[in-house]
Amino acid sequence: KVLEAGKAKAPYVLVAHSMGGIYARMFYHLYPQLVKAIVLVDASHERTMDSLLSFVPMPDRQMLAAYLQYINDSTLQTYPAGSVKEEFRANFQLNYNQIMEKPAITKIPVYVLSSVKVA
Repeated sequence: KVLEAGKAKAPYVLVAHSMGGIYARMFYHLYPQLVKAIVLVDASHERTMDSLLSFVPMPDRQMLAAYLQYINDSTLQTYPAGSVKEEFRANFQLNYNQIMEKPAITKIPVYVLSSVKVA
């Protein structure tokens, strides 16, 4: 509806950052005829947590995952009502689970831009 209200004409090139990467990919799976390409800029993906935890020795992974969940929950409690708090609580895990069930996007270009800041 936002794209229609803005009078944007399909097909769209979706540019997404962070959690928007999941949303852009899900939009494509719901409306493939409306998407010409996707550009992911430092976007989250369904294996983000697995990737991060892979750098941690196996015995410490579960403890770190629990700690990260605690930090996430604690941070969300500080957000005011009507902010992204509700989105994260309601949709974060659901969106990851849904996108894991979808096939790879192979019929349109998907560009991934990412960087690593060297200290």
